[in-house]
Amino acid sequence: MILEGLMKFRANYDNKIITETMLVDTIDYSKEIPRISDFLGQLDPDEAYVAVPIRPPSAGWAIPPGEETVNFAYQTFAKKVRNVEYLIGYEGDQFSSAGNFEDELLGILSVHPMREDALQKFVLERGETMDTVKKMISMRKIIVAEFQGRKFYLRRMKGREVLKHPTDSGPE
Repeated sequence: MILEGLMKFRANYDNKIITETMLVDTIDYSKEIPRISDFLGQLDPDEAYVAVPIRPPSAGWAIPPGEETVNFAYQTFAKKVRNVEYLIGYEGDQFSSAGNFEDELLGILSVHPMREDALQKFVLERGETMDTVKKMISMRKIIVAEFQGRKFYLRRMKGREVLKHPTDSGPE
């Protein structure tokens, strides 16, 4: 009934519609993300955000899922929805330091993954080398995820390092 209500609302509402899908760990999204994507494709929002908990949640179990899950959701939603972004890090002032390559890259990777070819172009255009990216990977600032045979670069979610699932026995 809720989804039907959203569709009726969309049909009668002429302004901008924005959705936010919050992902948490411990849920198997393999079937849910395609279903959510199908619904969002029908709803046709102006923007769709894929989000994870970025502040301490009221429910201790609500921790961010792995980056692979976030990338899967982003890539799946992008096939059905016009504008998809993700929210995985504190938005703060990270976009204000345009002169700093690492800050600029982390700012971009905070809202969407970059394919390997796009990242390489970005690096070259800014006069940097992939050595800087490799250093950021080794420092655990960004990670590499695969999706449909392609490499994507994502900002590492800090909450995954700090918050642990109750069944975790040690560090990540």
